[in-house]
Amino acid sequence: MAQNAADAVLDDRALAAFDKVCDLQLPVIDDFRGARLQDLEILITGWGCPPIDEAVLDAAPKLRAVVHTAGSVRAHITQACWDRGIEVSSAAAANAVPVAEYTVAMILLSGKRALERARDYKTVRRREEWLSTPRTIGNFGRTIGILSASLIGRRVIELLRPYDLNLLLHDPYVLEGEIDVPLVSIEELFERSDLVSVHTPLLSTTHGLVSRELIGMMRPDAVLLNTARGAVVDQDALAEAARRGGRTSHPGCHRSRSPAAGTSFVGLRKRADHAASRRLPGKRVGPAGAGLARRRPPRSSAGPPGPASLIQ
Repeated sequence: MAQNAADAVLDDRALAAFDKVCDLQLPVIDDFRGARLQDLEILITGWGCPPIDEAVLDAAPKLRAVVHTAGSVRAHITQACWDRGIEVSSAAAANAVPVAEYTVAMILLSGKRALERARDYKTVRRREEWLSTPRTIGNFGRTIGILSASLIGRRVIELLRPYDLNLLLHDPYVLEGEIDVPLVSIEELFERSDLVSVHTPLLSTTHGLVSRELIGMMRPDAVLLNTARGAVVDQDALAEAARRGGRTSHPGCHRSRSPAAGTSFVGLRKRADHAASRRLPGKRVGPAGAGLARRRPPRSSAGPPGPASLIQ
């Protein structure tokens, strides 16, 4: 894995845990060329790991398993690994929890129009007339569309169940009755939902899945929340809507309104066109943070633990 990834996840506590179950060989490597792999049985990987191809496997004849400290393994696990029966595990399920929690928080905040109201208060600096609050503000009875029942999508569905929301789901790979949420077409999902939450993995077949046409189908004042990869959404169409709207976004997300569709957009920009987003007037784009999780520091006899650190 890359050294900065190792620094983020392999602290003293993690290294001590590994040391209890295996003979951990250090230092960390980010290039298999020239590495001594002949006695390697288990490979611990992270962001920045180069592909584990036939040549690597030939140099590591004893390799039995790859343990990935992040989510997706598509970047480094090749077909050769599967062909040789290499066991592969990842932290995708653990990573899904903070992303799902962030998603639910944004869904509830968007229903309250919390970000817009905070921005407006900062501008006018006067107390809001409570009795004049629009009846559209609130979450009771809102329709939330979930695009893809991925690990994160399924977790979001479960976390939303205690609330008085109407859930819809589109996923062509989910069977009727498999999840207790009505299955609808992707067009119906975008037409009916007050908020669409995108959880689709980025594949060649899903690049630009949330198209200009689907964005145009959304209801007036609907919200698009994207905590998946930015490329799942047609970024050009989204940027055009943002340029027409001129609404302010909040750190880590982008939010705008299209006068044509009256649609708001909230979504993490992962590997999206940040240069283009910086040219949008009134927009503020920050780092993606949905996957951040609190990590409890080790106990110390010297006193109470210090502030928790964040890992992605």
